[in-house]
Amino acid sequence: PSSSPSLSPSPSPSPSPSPTRTPTPTPTPSPTLSRCFVCSIYVVDGAGELLGRQEGATGKPDDFGAWLFSTNLALATLGLAAWLHQAGGWRVLPAAVRRVLVDYDVTFAVVATTALSFAWQAAAPLVERIELPTTLSPTCHYGAAALGGAHFRADCVG
Repeated sequence: PSSSPSLSPSPSPSPSPSPTRTPTPTPTPSPTLSRCFVCSIYVVDGAGELLGRQEGATGKPDDFGAWLFSTNLALATLGLAAWLHQAGGWRVLPAAVRRVLVDYDVTFAVVATTALSFAWQAAAPLVERIELPTTLSPTCHYGAAALGGAHFRADCVG
């Protein structure tokens, strides 16, 4: 006598109600992606400017020193901004302060490196400065350095 496997009917699954489908939300552009594009403009422009300065150097020590100091300031700004951007994960400061550091990381980095460039008097002739008016007035009466220092007058509104 051979034994055959028992073929008992298996219980059929009970019909379940059909699951309701939730509509898939429309994907929105990532704000991180747009931030990346905006920041990459400054990185590319800055790197191009630094390389242009290095290529335009005449071989004098002051030219190389100015290029090196500008490069160091740019790298310090980039590094400080990246470090401050990580402040959200710190445990040292209150959450509100950390959010401000993350939101204004680049601003704080630029202010800090600008203060550093002014603090070191030996580097004063090496740092390119923006020419600012001595008094507060409409800028339409101010000479543009890009025009060879020639003063121009435009009609001010008002």
